[in-house]
Amino acid sequence: MRSPSHRRFLSRHRLSQYVLALVSCGCASDSGAVDASLTEDAGRDAGRDAAVRDAPDAGPTDPEWVVMSGLPADCPIARAVHPERLAAIRWVPCGSGPPSCLLAARRDARIHEGWVIDGEPWVTRFFLDGPSGPESEALGPIDGRPIAAWREPYYAAGGVFAPEGVVCGVFDIAVGGSMAAISISHYSRSDRDISGYGIYVAPRAEIATIATPTAEWLGLAFGVATQLNVSDDAFMYRESTGRLLLYHFDGTWTSMTSTVPGLPDPVMLVGDHVLWQAWTAVSRLAHGSFDIPPAIFRDAAPEELQGLSTDGTTMVWQLATGFISTGVYERIELWAAPHVRDVSALAPRFVRVLDNLELGSVGGRWYAYRDSGPDPDEVGIVDLTDGSLRIFHPPTAEHIPDDPIYVTEHEILVETTVGYFRFDPHELPVEP
Repeated sequence: MRSPSHRRFLSRHRLSQYVLALVSCGCASDSGAVDASLTEDAGRDAGRDAAVRDAPDAGPTDPEWVVMSGLPADCPIARAVHPERLAAIRWVPCGSGPPSCLLAARRDARIHEGWVIDGEPWVTRFFLDGPSGPESEALGPIDGRPIAAWREPYYAAGGVFAPEGVVCGVFDIAVGGSMAAISISHYSRSDRDISGYGIYVAPRAEIATIATPTAEWLGLAFGVATQLNVSDDAFMYRESTGRLLLYHFDGTWTSMTSTVPGLPDPVMLVGDHVLWQAWTAVSRLAHGSFDIPPAIFRDAAPEELQGLSTDGTTMVWQLATGFISTGVYERIELWAAPHVRDVSALAPRFVRVLDNLELGSVGGRWYAYRDSGPDPDEVGIVDLTDGSLRIFHPPTAEHIPDDPIYVTEHEILVETTVGYFRFDPHELPVEP
């Protein structure tokens, strides 16, 4: 499952392109407002290939970019014919911390988002062709070469600007089960009929060559599709207007938010079961599927339910009571339950009290979250079986900008301002 992070759906330069285009044309979403959430910005075992981690790349390095067919002329996004020629991530021992700890330099790895598929971590990464671009984004396993990559045509750092009033980009990538998906958005001030987005869905082995969108909406003033999720049963995404759409692979769809008020964020998909936080005056937990009408499944109003996460086996959320100020409460409780589709079968249990309200991710027996209370930041790791707490302190005192990128039973990946750390939480001592 993907980490339910708020930040990883739009890179800053893509968002800037859209904001500039919208300002220049004086338009926003079809509902009259731009979605505010878009402005937020030696291994554990022998299974890790030391050659991939440490050896220099060999062979051809040109991925051979070709422009995708079917896109507007002012949106020439290219795909890699040979994505496997892009560099694998280089991991080195951290030098301190847990024995399994590995470090990858931030400037080299540039990891964007993460998932866990059948126990194997997958990530997307940004690449720069030269010091000033262009920029591409690639999908692949954490310990291997990319299987697919796409390059955007415009990059301000290199002085290659889109025509006035035009925005074009790969706005989201997702992987789940045997499937993968990408979201391409295009805006043209001069031709609203071709402005909108396309969602391309295919088996992972075929996503690198897909050319026809599975879902497409045109004629939109602000057509961005984010929070893309895919599974072996369905795919889903959120429009910039806040509408949350669940699709069959044949292109038929249903809206998850037509009867549930509030902005959905974050959103998750297990099979065809959609879960999300519905933000109104308070945050509640909602769900729906093709055969389950969208509805609230957990409501603690006037208290807040936040930090929703699931790995398909366990659901986790935080109950925040006694509002003091934004993000500050008298008490924050961590709750967990087996993942179920039937609300009547939900069996939540209290796990422990947390010091701060933070986003986190669940995987295996762990719930891991960034704890921004201490200085410097640290990662809190709760054992959901007994409520005990472990703490990961990066070997260097660095800022941790967000929640962990992925969490598995034996590995957690965390981004810091110096680089990316991966470690086995079992090796950390239990806090008193």
